[in-house]
Amino acid sequence: MEWKEFAGTKSCICSAACLTNGNFHKTIRACALAKWGKQTDARAVLEEILKLSNERYVPPISFALIYNRLGETDKALDYLEKGFAEKDKGMIFLKVEPKWNNLQNEPRFVDLMRRMNFE
Repeated sequence: MEWKEFAGTKSCICSAACLTNGNFHKTIRACALAKWGKQTDARAVLEEILKLSNERYVPPISFALIYNRLGETDKALDYLEKGFAEKDKGMIFLKVEPKWNNLQNEPRFVDLMRRMNFE
């Protein structure tokens, strides 16, 4: 599913982030904020997740998603490389998840797909 703003989506994501202390909802929130053009807010949530990663494990795919949505391709690819090295289970969706379509022509992404035997 591509990121789309439906009525109530923003409040649901914000509520989920407040009700849970998990990084998944924060990741989704940061991505949604970036998509909605709220770069400063998205970066604030990213900072929260970076701090959280000092206390507990946060999968590299979470950071890759946020950086990709923020348009920071190199950082997104750095975290995808880290995810590959750590065998992050979220990596299995790289070939089919539309969120990564913008990276399809990036040499590093193409090489990563090859190493994952997706090409």
